[in-house]
Amino acid sequence: MKQIILILLFSFTLFGQNNNEKYFDESKKLTDSKEYQKALTSINIALKSDSLNRPYLLQKIKIQYFSNKCDDAMKSLNLIIENVDDKIQDDIMAYFCDIDDCLGKKEEATRLLKEYIIHEQYQNNEMILYLAIRLCNTKKYEEGINYYKQYINLNPNDIDAITDFSQIIFIHKGYEDAINEIKKALQNNPDNLNLLKCLVSHYNSNKDYEKAIEVQNKIVKSYYTVENIKIRAFLFSQLKKSHKVYEDLNRIIEIDKCNAEYYSQILQYEFDNRIYDKVVQNSFNLIKCNPDFENSILDGLYTSLFFLNKVKQGELYLDKKIALNPTNFNPYYLKANILLKNKQFEHVIKYLDLSLKTSDLESSNVINVNFLKLSYYLLSENYEGLKNYFKSTEIKSLDNNLNFTFSENLENKKTDFIVNFDKNTGIINSQLIIPTKIIKLLQNDYGLRIELTK
Repeated sequence: MKQIILILLFSFTLFGQNNNEKYFDESKKLTDSKEYQKALTSINIALKSDSLNRPYLLQKIKIQYFSNKCDDAMKSLNLIIENVDDKIQDDIMAYFCDIDDCLGKKEEATRLLKEYIIHEQYQNNEMILYLAIRLCNTKKYEEGINYYKQYINLNPNDIDAITDFSQIIFIHKGYEDAINEIKKALQNNPDNLNLLKCLVSHYNSNKDYEKAIEVQNKIVKSYYTVENIKIRAFLFSQLKKSHKVYEDLNRIIEIDKCNAEYYSQILQYEFDNRIYDKVVQNSFNLIKCNPDFENSILDGLYTSLFFLNKVKQGELYLDKKIALNPTNFNPYYLKANILLKNKQFEHVIKYLDLSLKTSDLESSNVINVNFLKLSYYLLSENYEGLKNYFKSTEIKSLDNNLNFTFSENLENKKTDFIVNFDKNTGIINSQLIIPTKIIKLLQNDYGLRIELTK
């Protein structure tokens, strides 16, 4: 009979333990989802039959701390200290500090932690690091730095601690000391990515970009990623080495083939440096990746096509841009130039008027539009309209400039208009050639005297 009772007791005990573990696990899950009241209920059920279970009590302390029930958490902590642990262990000391912080006793907690470290009561060196961080967080940097050094001497391969320490050194001791800390760590870990990145960061913060690039070159060679190449491109940009930036942007595109951000920077460089064949090629590459990008690159595409003397194709993309009702000046203005060149007069004035309503209009643009309107009347031989227009504007003479060339021609019978896309200078120049007989006609029959100045 006694044997049966023992077996039954063992079964009930085993069942109770399994049930407690279930409530313990449930409490942890509820804590992770921040359902603290439910988590506390679950752990209390587990503690009913196992009131001094250390992991259960620590779980309860964690819930009480997260719920800002700091007095209750301290009572639970004391229960462990008085009834469970023979001596204070690292996790108890860490909880003690956190709870004292919550109770507004930060100084007291740090004092006790320092004594704990001084008397070597800790089991893990990370408690030294914990103290170093606390001291630095309360602006006791000299003490904090000393404990950081003590920890790093014991744990020379803790890269995170070394990089954090170097940041503190950089701010409170200076650039050279921070660099030396990282270089010392690199002697044991010469290819460690985090150490190398930290070294680059320090050089960059001190605007020592050449040295930063030397280290970043090593990083890129070993860790050929978009992020690392991007950082090097940034460093080159700080030195105004735009061609090096361009080369790195192309390397990025080789990896991240459809990244519109880097493509746009590449296209801008190519357009600014008049590499128009590359602008066209990379524009089509980007459109192939994602047609949605087409609208954002139309300006550079159609202009580059014009500079490459691919006029018909350029007009196609210019018309696509205009169909989007742009708010910038150039598309409407360029369209008017093309129409005048092609002797297609019907919509010239419409596009010129639209250009005058754009958001980026400048005073020089207004002058150019006025001259194009004058060209329109001359080319369409609407001399009566020219007379009215001439009287309504301030135009008294036609001045040659970068955008227009005006010339008188003895041989021509009709006014002619030429658009020249000079890819060597990146300038679009329109030339209006006015026959001498037209100038005389305007003066004799319409009372208009046009002076051509050079």
